[in-house]
Amino acid sequence: MDDFAVRQEESELVAEWTWPVLGSEGQVFREMERFEIYSLFVPPGSDLPAADAMSDHGELVTTVVAQAPGPTGPGTNMVVRAPLFGQYGSKRGFAVRGVSVKGRSASWSELRTLDVVQPPGAPADLSVTVLEQGVRVVWAAVEDAVRYEVQRRVAEGEFVAMGSTDGPEFLDTSPQWDMPHSYLVRALKPAGDSLDVPGPPAKSAALTPRDVFPPAAPVDLRAIAVEGGVELSWSSNSEADLGGYRVLRDGLPVHQGLLDSANFSDQPLSAGQTVVYQVMAIDRSGNSSRPAEVQTVSLR
Repeated sequence: MDDFAVRQEESELVAEWTWPVLGSEGQVFREMERFEIYSLFVPPGSDLPAADAMSDHGELVTTVVAQAPGPTGPGTNMVVRAPLFGQYGSKRGFAVRGVSVKGRSASWSELRTLDVVQPPGAPADLSVTVLEQGVRVVWAAVEDAVRYEVQRRVAEGEFVAMGSTDGPEFLDTSPQWDMPHSYLVRALKPAGDSLDVPGPPAKSAALTPRDVFPPAAPVDLRAIAVEGGVELSWSSNSEADLGGYRVLRDGLPVHQGLLDSANFSDQPLSAGQTVVYQVMAIDRSGNSSRPAEVQTVSLR
């Protein structure tokens, strides 16, 4: 079980390993009765003991009853949790071994260590606000936290990690507008040479973000009279959710739907007319910008 690994989450040990296919003597470990996880104290500044030291000095942490045939068996990834209460502030070594239905113990896995710490508390006062740039998530800072992890759930889906931040604030720049969102935040605390330890999540905060933020008005509108009409152009907008453009002549739309490019040819028009043009940007939520600066054209 060379891939045996341990970490701390909140007040629990999380141990993972792969159910071995073969034992140390080449036997198939299919009829496994149980796995045993042991722990021992590693004094500060001392060398890491060999895994065999578990047999004489280790304490049983938990026993995992094997069930085969079924969803478990050789090659299966095993994930086990056990409480760590009473071990805070110490370095602990952990190892796992299998025991067959005949009572034969396999060799110990590699010994892995953890700097066990008191987990950080849950962030308080979690709140969410919709901004033009996305959803802003804020919370009260947690003592001893080195960073925070933010998770999001959309509608009835699962919570998914969105990212991490050093301070008590996070901006979700990719909300799904008009869908229910829930957010969780966990504080992480440093643990010596071990992975940072996550604490319990804050009470979730929820909202349904709605896009009510219009795009910027188009700029650099130019209207040039040509034979039989007018050629219009303007600078393209940069909004990621831009839906297109609408051109108005004398206050009324002059085309169907939205334009996907920053230009338009208004034809045919009769000579002798004087026309006034405006252009608006429209986002995918239907929000309209202010009109671009008015352009007046006289056709000859």
